[in-house]
Amino acid sequence: MATASPSIRRFPGRTPDPDRQYREEAAKAAAIHAHDPELVAFYREIVRREDAAIAFLDRQAASDEEEWRYN
Repeated sequence: MATASPSIRRFPGRTPDPDRQYREEAAKAAAIHAHDPELVAFYREIVRREDAAIAFLDRQAASDEEEWRYN
């Protein structure tokens, strides 16, 4: 499925696509641009969203594991 939307991400095997892991680079950029309030906010938001995506995947995996136990 192809899309032009930047909000759609693929997580093959419930892990972020290695070619699209932005957290580390965004964290580095936030540190580099700490003096610029707009840029640091932008890069910190990327880090926050990456952390949220990983947390979602962890919750989904735990939920699936529990579901498999009872089925």
